[in-house]
Amino acid sequence: MPGSKIANLPAGWLAYEVRNGLNLHVSSTKRKYVTTGGVILAALAALKTATRWGGPTPNDALSWLGLTVLLSFFAFWCAFGEEWWHLERNCLVHRIGLGGWAYSRSYKDAELQLAVRYNRNFNGIYFRLYVLAEGKRHFLLERKQVELEQLANFIATRTAWRILRS
Repeated sequence: MPGSKIANLPAGWLAYEVRNGLNLHVSSTKRKYVTTGGVILAALAALKTATRWGGPTPNDALSWLGLTVLLSFFAFWCAFGEEWWHLERNCLVHRIGLGGWAYSRSYKDAELQLAVRYNRNFNGIYFRLYVLAEGKRHFLLERKQVELEQLANFIATRTAWRILRS
């Protein structure tokens, strides 16, 4: 059943079985608020662009036009963008995109790495999950420690990969 709750998965995550494995993604229940905020900001920037258009400083209008386009793209991405992970034994596929236009990366014969990092600018600790494949480290997720450990264990169980900690 699509979107069914699977044990050992953190809150806010959905997973469903497919023919060759399992698809995993973040629930988009709160996404509509971010999308609405992006649309409002894009509309305000468009209004400011319209009031500056044809004025004495054309560069000012172009700056506002650029901001309008950027905020519009952000709102569009929030509304229609997708990110999901497909898990199989010894395989993880990470896909990001809009419908048929997507970028995906596949990893096989890999290991997971839980990394703790310290941000000197903001005096904070953050946690990331990487895939170590073909001698390279590839970023997967950044979350709070407890959620990231649950996800790492869930992915490791499905892929049979080891979890390294650093």
